[in-house]
Amino acid sequence: MFATIRARLVAWSILVFTFLLTGLGLFLRHELEAIVIGSVDGHLHSEMVLISGLLEEEEGRIETELSEAAVGEYAVPLSGHYYQIIDERGRIVAASPSLTAVGAALDVPAPSIEPIYSYLTGPGKTRLRMLVQSFALASGRTVTIQATEPLEDAFAMLASFTGTLFAVIPAVGVVSALGVWLISLRSFKPLRTFTSRIGEITERNLHDRLDTEGLAGELAPLAESFNTMIARLEASFERQRRFLSEASHELRTPTSIIKTCCDVALARERGEEEYRETLRKISDATAHLSATISRIIDILRLEGGGFTPRTGPVSLDKLAADIKRLIEPAAAARRISLSVRGEGDVVVTADPRRLAEALTNLVDNAVKYNRPGGSVVIGVSSSGSRAVIAVEDTGTGMSPAELEKVFDRFYRGGNARGRLPGSGLGLAIVKAAVESMGGSVEAESTEGKGSTFRIILPLGGGDEP
Repeated sequence: MFATIRARLVAWSILVFTFLLTGLGLFLRHELEAIVIGSVDGHLHSEMVLISGLLEEEEGRIETELSEAAVGEYAVPLSGHYYQIIDERGRIVAASPSLTAVGAALDVPAPSIEPIYSYLTGPGKTRLRMLVQSFALASGRTVTIQATEPLEDAFAMLASFTGTLFAVIPAVGVVSALGVWLISLRSFKPLRTFTSRIGEITERNLHDRLDTEGLAGELAPLAESFNTMIARLEASFERQRRFLSEASHELRTPTSIIKTCCDVALARERGEEEYRETLRKISDATAHLSATISRIIDILRLEGGGFTPRTGPVSLDKLAADIKRLIEPAAAARRISLSVRGEGDVVVTADPRRLAEALTNLVDNAVKYNRPGGSVVIGVSSSGSRAVIAVEDTGTGMSPAELEKVFDRFYRGGNARGRLPGSGLGLAIVKAAVESMGGSVEAESTEGKGSTFRIILPLGGGDEP
């Protein structure tokens, strides 16, 4: 029932308006009642003053000259306009004709010098407002006067006001709900247009963007956020398309080699040595295909969050020394000097295997793309809360355009493409692996002079396992 914002707005508006109007109505009724009863009390006080002024005492008897007070409503039987005078012994010495004509009397109250206002039910079951006050005569005797006014008219006025109030509150609630509904209908029109426009965007037109011009202030930030999200999706789709295209290209080459070798071998009868050579080529192509598929799976797991690093304390100085020993034979074959430069024992918390693979990849690339007689330096250092392991080479370097794409999947620079074996996934895997351990990778290069790659990780202590 309240599934839409518009319905909730209408419901809340009815609730709020009803609450406010009911509160206002009750307040006004209370104030009106105070005014009406105050008016009745004021009239009773005037009557009390009039009646007390007509009292006299002669030879010990209380005499009254009430001809002036025994007229009008006081002369109509059971009119509700009553007065009654009681002496100090509690005897009624005088009463209004409206009481005596029917033999009625008011209950005798306790004497009180202070005026006392009260409600009571009088003769004829009439609701009355009564004032009671005692007065001292010149002789020292005390008389108590009662004066009453009927409340039928006052209560009728209050009942009429209450009835009008209960009729107005629902009407105002309905009108306010209708107003809120119409206002929300008009206010949500841009949102409906906005929603319709969003629904038109699919994977085929991710380049489209929502126009933020003229949008309401509340919708403009939403449109900008949506455009940002669509831009990210478009970039993600583009990366996916490029990845599929490049993966297909990388996988096509070894599969083509395997098919060609099989076709040639099956074309005619061949000698044992030829078959062996064909099988070696198929084996090499299969190994390359398997390595490429493994690397694709690795990078998909790393970038997709399907890999959880098994972290532990790793000494970067020891790791650098181990990798130097591993790569040194290949470096020596190309007359490339390989050295380690450190600042003491630097320990990080990382996945030992993944970190070793990443650093091995960087050092192997530094040797592979170096010039004969060049050098590679593995530097280990720390700065603040970060540990840095840098691989510097004196190779061919990269142009700014190549450096910008160096961590892209399947990207291979002009110096490597077609000249050296590789899939173009190595640096992308290095970046994904290091980032999965909370670190980052940076690259600097000067064309013709060499490159520097840095792995940056948070420092972490502990004994190596």
